[in-house]
Amino acid sequence: MGKDGQPPVIYVIGADGDIITRGSLPPSTTQQWRIQLKAKVVAAVESGIITREEACARYHMSDDEYLEWRRRVEKSGLAGWKARQAKGSGPATGS
Repeated sequence: MGKDGQPPVIYVIGADGDIITRGSLPPSTTQQWRIQLKAKVVAAVESGIITREEACARYHMSDDEYLEWRRRVEKSGLAGWKARQAKGSGPATGS
């Protein structure tokens, strides 16, 4: 169970149809940050696959920079992901 008593999110289907898991996130050494890569990280954070703190540490960015990524992803229209939780529970729509 997750911290909030809900089953943990095991993967997210990104707005472009890609399956996003912890293992499919961009490497920490990524140099060229296209909006699609930022969208994967934002989807992972917003759905609970990783925490914002983990993302900021992994990608060497501040909390404010993460919030800017999220704003740009939402503005681009790439924020339409679907989270899939463990134990066969129904999908949850990302925000």
